[in-house]
Amino acid sequence: MILGSPVRDRLAALLPALREVGGASSVADAMEHARTLPAAYVLPVAQTATRGARIGGDLRQRVESTIAVLCGVDLRGPDAQDDVEAWRDAIKEALVGWRPSAAHDLVQFEQYDLLSIEPQAAWLQLRFVTAADEYTGTSSG
Repeated sequence: MILGSPVRDRLAALLPALREVGGASSVADAMEHARTLPAAYVLPVAQTATRGARIGGDLRQRVESTIAVLCGVDLRGPDAQDDVEAWRDAIKEALVGWRPSAAHDLVQFEQYDLLSIEPQAAWLQLRFVTAADEYTGTSSG
């Protein structure tokens, strides 16, 4: 199930101060291509599944998906440290407890890392997890 688009849409809608919201293929890609800050990029980083069970002609698996939100924050202002913490908290507030689709569990916060501090920007990574049943086979679930 695709998560990147709904997560990007939600961040753009709830956090209009983000100057750029998009997808990226890697952390380096996001950091290199950011044009304006603050910016957020969504990366699907992992999926794990339980062993499947047959239901009729379908195979049902519980799939847990982890996404990362990379956020670039401008450090040139007088409240730079507060800005980093404010963006971390705003992204968590936008996503935790939200359901990306009717099939998904509520999003949960997993981890926060300060990836990089440069003279003019800080890069944060927040990881979130949700799960959904996925069906494959002769009919859909």
